Amino acid sequence: MNASMFVAVLLLAIGLASAAPEGRDTFSCPEVDIDFMGNDGDTVHDIGSWEDCATICTLQFDCKYWTWVHTDNDNNGSRHTCMLKSSMTGVRYLPGFYSGPSGC
Repeated sequence: MNASMFVAVLLLAIGLASAAPEGRDTFSCPEVDIDFMGNDGDTVHDIGSWEDCATICTLQFDCKYWTWVHTDNDNNGSRHTCMLKSSMTGVRYLPGFYSGPSGC
């Protein structure tokens, strides 16, 4: 690999890393097809929208992040479930999941 190709690959890698949700301090509202992983506190079932899940999180003192499941992709009964989180250990791409920070 020549020097110019190395620099191009390095710049591409830096750009991809900065775009990855786990590498950011701020998030979109909501992050679509993203699961904020870990530190689930309360789980609330039969929540009709990500907006309702976000509101529930905002009203909970210790809720910092939330994830709402629109589509149950793994058939474990999680459809329309709101998971309230005290912190987040990472993110993963998961179609049908919506996530955001408290106050979103």
